[in-house]
Amino acid sequence: MGMIQTLTCPSCHESWEITTGHGILHSTLERVLKAFPQDTQMEIRQEVQGQLAPIFYFNYRMASCGRCKNIVAVPVIEFPESGRSYTSFCPQCGTSAELVILKEDASPTCPRCGTEALSVEDSGRWD
Repeated sequence: MGMIQTLTCPSCHESWEITTGHGILHSTLERVLKAFPQDTQMEIRQEVQGQLAPIFYFNYRMASCGRCKNIVAVPVIEFPESGRSYTSFCPQCGTSAELVILKEDASPTCPRCGTEALSVEDSGRWD
């Protein structure tokens, strides 16, 4: 089950609503692949080639984008057997180079003003 979170900066009052976690539709690798661009899908398919039931962990994770200065949710898939992980791009500006995945339960610094930690409020659930 996924969470809907509202993040607000107490200094500049910028606010973001993001959806993290995963839903029931993300239970198969083929469905999860749709969250990634074509080139990443090909890399992932090569990663699991020949495996009957590859073990993976998938979630939309909170990230901070250094280019567009937004807090966003991006798909992340991890393969524990190889230790590899794949992340998509920023849904706001399309970059992946300046995307920083944030730790769960973190109160990140505001990417717009950079002065204060954002307040994080759980505002719902999704599936």
